[in-house]
Amino acid sequence: MFWPFCPRFLLGLGWLFAMLVVAPDAPQMWAEEKVLYDFWANDYLTRYPADLAGRTQRISSLNHMLPAHKDMEKQALEYALIDGNGPFMAQEMPGVTFAMTLIPGNSRPGLSWNLRQSQKPPLDGLAFWRINRNGARLLAFDRVSAGAHAQQVSGMQEIIAKYD
Repeated sequence: MFWPFCPRFLLGLGWLFAMLVVAPDAPQMWAEEKVLYDFWANDYLTRYPADLAGRTQRISSLNHMLPAHKDMEKQALEYALIDGNGPFMAQEMPGVTFAMTLIPGNSRPGLSWNLRQSQKPPLDGLAFWRINRNGARLLAFDRVSAGAHAQQVSGMQEIIAKYD
């Protein structure tokens, strides 16, 4: 009569829910990649005008955002491929290039990810990429306070073309 409240039933239902609804994980980074990512992201925080000093934030968000935005990597790459939106940091190593791009919160992907719609202060996004013969892979995404200056140093398409 009370079979839905049986502990085994509830345990089984919980296990089934966990298996079907588990959020996708962000790609794993090697220690060297993590060091470079943190260095660049922290360097970015020094690029704000003096009046914003001390009022900026950096929030690691890839694991949080992937479940709700399944095409996030594709949207970020499409945006980075537009001339002028390429990496503001890039480092080439044997067989791989790492790059960091800025995605303003008022851009098409930024608005679809709600970087400006409900945040005070407004936010932008930093995307950290591994680019090799397998293509470009989004390794990390941080939400950061809007207002810092980041100028493209290389075109994303040019970096990807090196591995074609």
